[in-house]
Amino acid sequence: MMLFKLSIQNLRKSLKDYTIYFATLIIGVAIFYVFNSMEKQTIMMKTSSATYGVIKLMNSTMAAISVFVAFVLGCLIVYASNFLMKRRKKEFGIYMLLGMEKGRIARIIMTETIIIGLVSLVLGLTVGIIASQGMSILVAKLFEADMTKYQFVVSYSAIGKTVIYFVIMYLVVLVLDTFVVGKAKLIDLLHAAKKTEKNTAKNPVLCVVVFLIAAVLLGTAYYQVTAGAEDITTEKQILIQIGKGVIGTFLVFWSVSGLLFTIVSKNKKFYYRGLNSFTIRELEGRINTTVFSGSIICLMLFITICVLSSATTMRKTINDNLKEMTPVDLNLIMYMYDKYYDYTDVSSVLNELGVDTGRFKDIQEITAYTAKDGGFTMGKTMGMALDKMALDSQIRDYYENYTESLIKVSDYNKMAELYGLKTYSLEDDEYMIVANFGTMVDMRNAGLKENVTLDIGGKEYHAKYQECQSGFLYNASNNVEFGFFLVPDDVNLEDYKPMTSYYAANYASDSASSYIESDSFKKMIHAQDERWGPISIYSRQSIRESSIGLTAMIIFIGIYLGIIFMIASAAILALKELSEAVDNKEKYAVLRRIGVDEKQMYHSLFVQSLVFFGMPLVLACIHSIFGIQTCNMILEQFGNTGLLYSILVTAGMILLVYGMYFIITYSCSKKIIKDRRN
Repeated sequence: MMLFKLSIQNLRKSLKDYTIYFATLIIGVAIFYVFNSMEKQTIMMKTSSATYGVIKLMNSTMAAISVFVAFVLGCLIVYASNFLMKRRKKEFGIYMLLGMEKGRIARIIMTETIIIGLVSLVLGLTVGIIASQGMSILVAKLFEADMTKYQFVVSYSAIGKTVIYFVIMYLVVLVLDTFVVGKAKLIDLLHAAKKTEKNTAKNPVLCVVVFLIAAVLLGTAYYQVTAGAEDITTEKQILIQIGKGVIGTFLVFWSVSGLLFTIVSKNKKFYYRGLNSFTIRELEGRINTTVFSGSIICLMLFITICVLSSATTMRKTINDNLKEMTPVDLNLIMYMYDKYYDYTDVSSVLNELGVDTGRFKDIQEITAYTAKDGGFTMGKTMGMALDKMALDSQIRDYYENYTESLIKVSDYNKMAELYGLKTYSLEDDEYMIVANFGTMVDMRNAGLKENVTLDIGGKEYHAKYQECQSGFLYNASNNVEFGFFLVPDDVNLEDYKPMTSYYAANYASDSASSYIESDSFKKMIHAQDERWGPISIYSRQSIRESSIGLTAMIIFIGIYLGIIFMIASAAILALKELSEAVDNKEKYAVLRRIGVDEKQMYHSLFVQSLVFFGMPLVLACIHSIFGIQTCNMILEQFGNTGLLYSILVTAGMILLVYGMYFIITYSCSKKIIKDRRN
């Protein structure tokens, strides 16, 4: 009982040291519960079978990611516990000096750790359960689910998983803390407060050289992943750029302290003004002792910014694309390939199958053609453009033999009017290309600049435009149209054959949607018959459901990992800053004795904290300028819009989490250095 009272007194006395620890544990537990309770939340939602399948995949993915998140939180808890142990070594030494056995000291630590853990777990779960209700609304909004059956949900499986992971992490902490006390010597414990991390001043010239090397490494990496991205064709080249970024980041942190001191000390007027010299010296020592951890934090923040920005960009882009790229309720596409089928349009097949087309309205149908001898390929239509491109031999062969299609301009205009797209006109000797897939648009534009003249039906045609025009033929979640040729209506197609039949329609009644989405309709359409080619179904409803599910899963994974990385980064910086405040209490006491007022000292402390917190974030932001561009190039197939919006959302989240830790750290540091006599 006495040990328990002593543990409670110790916790009260060291409450300022435990503030960051408590906050981190509570937030970590709450987030872990919220994202692991999503399975229970989504069960209450009324969704389609397609959306439900995506939700199941998302829940499975979250479960796997939670293992990694638990590992990150575990490392953070061990680091924080180690910080608290260092702060209290002298206290434990006094206990031993008074005759207390190491076993009893270990029991005190164990009791304190268990109390902290239980309080954090209970508060974290309480916050998580409340926050998960808001998450339910967000999940429903992203999945466009029916929330009429919504009710307050508590996921006991998520609570169980959170408790299990938390107990495992805390058992590791208990073992490590007990081991530290068991191996400690009395003399080391008593003099622990006098031991500080070694701060070795670096040679300024060497710092400048190392900084320049870092700038070269980062500069070349930035260039290679953006402007020079086309030259990267293997995984090894990607890993090299990542390695240059990691090494460059480490070298920046290694050199910046000496560089900062060299630059500032040259300006004597500024350097000796107020407490600037003290502040610069403190920053120099602080950065010198956090080179490795600062580099890791910077890279974690960089990953956070890129993940959150890319996830938000993809969500907004896909949502915008769905409005534009699914203009009709239904598309049916029949492919003829190389066979000559009895049926060459979708409507004839629908009549043969007995499909109730009375359920449809606004029906339009067009046919795309290609040469019977297979000679209408990109190799012919691109001229010398393919030869000028740095393409792998297999990729070049693919494009060389890629079969092109052509459509009469009036046929396309009928479909374009239904879709709300731009219509076109052609002279009797002109052709044009319509496409919207980014990579193919670039390639085709290069081909159009070759001014290739096409021989179609014994007549020569030249390009009306030197660039592709935007358009598409069927519903999709993003820009997937590789390109097709529009030709005048009087074109001679004697040597050409039907290649693809495009059928578009809207639903004439509400029952049409359930009819099209039914298994019986899909089974009937997909039935094998040698009289017609395979038919694909592209309904607005199915595309929307699958796309919404994908974006929701990406958003949740991005938020989950992003917040955890931010918490870990900010908590490590906060603990280090508090440690420095404790170590430097005597320095501030000396400043008081020589007449420095509290306002100046607090200003110096604020600048130190701001630079210490800000430096990893600033470098991470610089990395992200190029990293986000790389992510956007990878996500180019989705359309790539809303970048500014995603950056603002990400910035808001970082300011919220990172700013909270900064404010708490600065406030606690002020209390630590404050003169007790006041």
